[in-house]
Amino acid sequence: MCIRIFLGFSVLICIAGGPTRASCPLELNPPSVVVKYGDPVSVNCSTSCTDHVGMGLEATHGGTALQLNATNVTWIVDNLEDWTIQPVCYITTSTNQVKETLPVILYKTPDNMSISLLNHSGPMVEGTEYRLQCDIQNVAPLQNLVVKWYKGNESLLNVTYSNSTKTPVDVSPTLTITPSRDDDGAQYRCEAELDLGPEGPQPPPTVSSEPLDVTVHFMPRNILELRDTEVDVGSSTQLKCNSNGNPPPEYSWTFYRAPNVKVENNDTLIIEDATGANIGYYTCFARNTLGMVSAIARISVRGADPVCPLQLSADRMVIKYEDPVSVLCSTTTSAETLYWTVDSQKINNNTWSVNRLLKWDISPYCNATFPGIGSCRKPLHITVYKTPDNMSISLLNHSGPMVEGTEYRLQCDIQNVAPLQNLVVKWYKGNEPLLNVTYSNSTKTPVDVSPTLTITPSSDDDGAQYRCEAELDLGPEGPQPPPTVSSEPLDVTVHFMPRNILELRDTEVDVGSSTPLKCNSNGNPPPEYSWTFYRAPNVKVENNDTLIIEDATGANIGYYTCFARNTLGMVSAIARISVRGADPVCPLQLSADRMVIKYEDPVSVLCSTTTSAETLYWTIDSQKINDNTWSVNRLLKWDISPYCNATFPGIGSCRKPLHITVYKTPDNMSISLLNHSGPMVEGTEYRLQCDIQNVAPLQNLVVKWYKGNEFLLNVTYSNSTKTPVDVSPTLIITPSRDDDGAQYRCEAELVLGPEGPQPPPTVSSKYQIYVEIRPQHQPTPGSRNIVQPTAKPKGHNDLLELNPPSVVVKYGDPVSVNCSTSCTDCEGMGWEVTQGGTAFQLNATIVTWFVDNLEDWTIKPMCYITTSTNQVTKTLPVILYKTPDKMSISLLDHSGPMVEGTEYRLQCDIQNVAPVQNLTVKWYKGNESLLNVTYSNSTKTPVDVSPTLTITPRSDDDGAQYRCEAELDLGPEGPQRPPTVSSEPLNVTVYYKPHINASQLPKRIPVFQGYPEELVCEAKGNPKPRIQWFYDPTKLVRDAGGNLTVYEAGLYNCTATNNVETSFVVVEVILKEDYLPLIAGFVAIMVVVISVIFIFIYSIYYKNTKMGRYSLKDAKLSSTPNGNVAQNGGRNIPLPMTRLSQPNIIF
Repeated sequence: MCIRIFLGFSVLICIAGGPTRASCPLELNPPSVVVKYGDPVSVNCSTSCTDHVGMGLEATHGGTALQLNATNVTWIVDNLEDWTIQPVCYITTSTNQVKETLPVILYKTPDNMSISLLNHSGPMVEGTEYRLQCDIQNVAPLQNLVVKWYKGNESLLNVTYSNSTKTPVDVSPTLTITPSRDDDGAQYRCEAELDLGPEGPQPPPTVSSEPLDVTVHFMPRNILELRDTEVDVGSSTQLKCNSNGNPPPEYSWTFYRAPNVKVENNDTLIIEDATGANIGYYTCFARNTLGMVSAIARISVRGADPVCPLQLSADRMVIKYEDPVSVLCSTTTSAETLYWTVDSQKINNNTWSVNRLLKWDISPYCNATFPGIGSCRKPLHITVYKTPDNMSISLLNHSGPMVEGTEYRLQCDIQNVAPLQNLVVKWYKGNEPLLNVTYSNSTKTPVDVSPTLTITPSSDDDGAQYRCEAELDLGPEGPQPPPTVSSEPLDVTVHFMPRNILELRDTEVDVGSSTPLKCNSNGNPPPEYSWTFYRAPNVKVENNDTLIIEDATGANIGYYTCFARNTLGMVSAIARISVRGADPVCPLQLSADRMVIKYEDPVSVLCSTTTSAETLYWTIDSQKINDNTWSVNRLLKWDISPYCNATFPGIGSCRKPLHITVYKTPDNMSISLLNHSGPMVEGTEYRLQCDIQNVAPLQNLVVKWYKGNEFLLNVTYSNSTKTPVDVSPTLIITPSRDDDGAQYRCEAELVLGPEGPQPPPTVSSKYQIYVEIRPQHQPTPGSRNIVQPTAKPKGHNDLLELNPPSVVVKYGDPVSVNCSTSCTDCEGMGWEVTQGGTAFQLNATIVTWFVDNLEDWTIKPMCYITTSTNQVTKTLPVILYKTPDKMSISLLDHSGPMVEGTEYRLQCDIQNVAPVQNLTVKWYKGNESLLNVTYSNSTKTPVDVSPTLTITPRSDDDGAQYRCEAELDLGPEGPQRPPTVSSEPLNVTVYYKPHINASQLPKRIPVFQGYPEELVCEAKGNPKPRIQWFYDPTKLVRDAGGNLTVYEAGLYNCTATNNVETSFVVVEVILKEDYLPLIAGFVAIMVVVISVIFIFIYSIYYKNTKMGRYSLKDAKLSSTPNGNVAQNGGRNIPLPMTRLSQPNIIF
């Protein structure tokens, strides 16, 4: 490396291989300097190194030579003017040289700054873009310069430079502005700031230009003070016109120059003593060299009208079409122009007149122009009217009498009336107003209208007269009273079915007395009467509507029905005759009135009568048996109510019940000890339970308790349930040691009365008890005693393992469970259980609980193990289940068919099922699931349950089958699929009202005269409806059941009746003219005419083409051998001819 050493002169010494920097440090103080151009500067350079040769400072101005062994040198310049100076401090050692450069910034503020407007002089114009330029002269360094633009004190823009030139330069940054009117008078300036860093002067050196004053010219703004004004008549007001603009605007006004208006200072308008002549618009204009704005104010004068001095001889007129009209238009002051305009026509006259007004929509105006007011006009309001040419009222889509309750439409045809919006159509029934019809249509020309009135006539409307009136309400200018035209009245005949029969009442008479029954009903056509009753010899009918009973007896007790019929329908009423001192007659006799039958045994009962019966049958629930004997091979119903029914002439229906008690002895009986197992302890109270399964009826059951042959207790029941149930009566005992080995038993006895078997059916059960004192010593092998532990530490039952850990067993099935232990120091183990327990087995590690047929519902097997200090037990969870003995479905509180829309309850009787909390009862209609019923009862013994289902059948449900299923959901340990028992289906018969097939029987049917029309009346219902037609008896018809053949127009009533309800449809047959013969005759005539024309044309054709005239004069015989050819008319057409011999020529 080379080292420059200053010894008064520069010496360059090159040392090969030496490092460029030694470990001797140099320190500059200050480390950098910022100096204004021409100012002095001083910097100290020092080192802490002691083994160096010397040090110095090299610079173009103020440098020092190498100073031997120096540790400090100073650089001093009195006035620094070198822009590129870079002072270097160095130190020289024996091996190398170290140097440090001093950073120097030499700056200079601008000599001059000015701001100017480029390419423009004079005022600026609002919205125009301009450029301002800031001229900065002789500033350095450029990269530290920040030029700041201001509008007043508002900072607008900062301009910086990246040029690294250190010598002074001139710069001219610009600012683009678009002045607004708010900038008028604003001052713009620019500042040059030298940002020299933290070493530079604070605050930074700044030079600012002189401000540039800006003048902005702009057009006038909106006129703000001019407002619409309302003043009172005779008051004064002024209008002010003021606008801001540069140059300032000049003002001018446009308005009606009334004498009471004056303008002051151009911008103010004053109105004194305001009148109607001042009403109008006042316009102010504000102008300068850049543009103009205007504003309009309206002056309204309260109490004064705008001036338009025109006057018409009539403002409003109502003129009848084709009448003359004439109107004069005059003025109260001089007018510049005066004329009429009618539509597009201008009439230069002050009078408008027409001899015959032939226009419907006409708008005449009188027009004038007045000085200071301008043009105005006044309309003449004309209404042109015309009364109807014709009015008539008719019945739409119907002829003949109306039917009560049917909707009809009356139409009022009004022809050629105007104007429509003044028309009021008034409907009347007699003199009673019904409806006013008005129109909003503004059509002024005549129109035809046909307003309608919808009526639903009642019987009170028979013979009523309907009419319509057309009234033209033309206002006060029109004729008074208003022009009115009325239609001819329409007479209405209303047919209605007979009304309710009012006079027929229930009657109570004494034996031997007489009474009449009166049947009276109102209908149109008048009804005919008929009666149904028991035809006793002392009853007679007079004039069809009166029935008389003489010398009343028991045979007259019953219902008497009167029917009132006409073509539209029928009504009926029923009266009951009660005869005091006489009993109703029902001559039925049963072979046995009461019977006691064992379930599944046969039964047979004969029903006979003492007189002739119309019908005789048995009903059992909903079943009908058409026989006089009711017999069953196996009686399988618990709650059965057989009735013998008969219908007798004059008595009606009556029936006699057969009272049956169905019984069943228990399927099983057992005695158990509740909440205890093993021997009893003397003096302790215990409860014995007698479980009696499936016995009926409960209210006839007597349970008797015995100890040996000693009678203890009777238990009876008041429950009226007829189906089999399970009962579990209990007996509380406190045994003594004398009772050890005693036998307790319970007997179930069915006390069924004198009709039942003698002696009463009885079933018995026994139970033997053992009484002992529990020993306190360790049990010996074979003993059933269990050592009672003094403590059972928690967790010790983990010593025992049950396999399986729980069991689900069907009642009567076998069961086997192992209990094992891993304990090796235990004394023994065993099972304690009421059925199948084991004795204590010494040193055993496994014992088995086994039962051939498990029948204990409350069994709780417990496996135990005995150690030297305590006893550990574990109970086996057991679910003993039993599927139902029987399931049946029945209908509660009802027998016979159901009626559509009525609510019923089905009951599912499930007998002897356990456990009930695992039972789910599922209801079905066919295969459709309806409802699931579950139980929360924790009873383990078999029970009877009777869930219900509420239904409201529809007609679609007729013939449906309902059933219930009992499913035992016994969990994953139980059988899969769950045990399920289903009832026999219950077939449902649903009665519903008749529905007449409207597609086969429309309400209106046309018939051609001379051709019959078949009316088909089909009805669906249950029971099957009885079809009956009602019609005018004078009509020619042929009735064949549900089909009626008609030949004439009229109303025909199809009535369908069953036990549920009566439905009817009224058919209107209308007569139509048969045009078929006319059409056939016309076709025949046309065929004849066409044939004649064809023959005529063909004859002409044949004559011209197939026939000709032949002449034998100058006949040219052909050269043919026979010469049989002649010529036709000289046309030289060969014609075949036959040469005649002399004998064949006749003259």
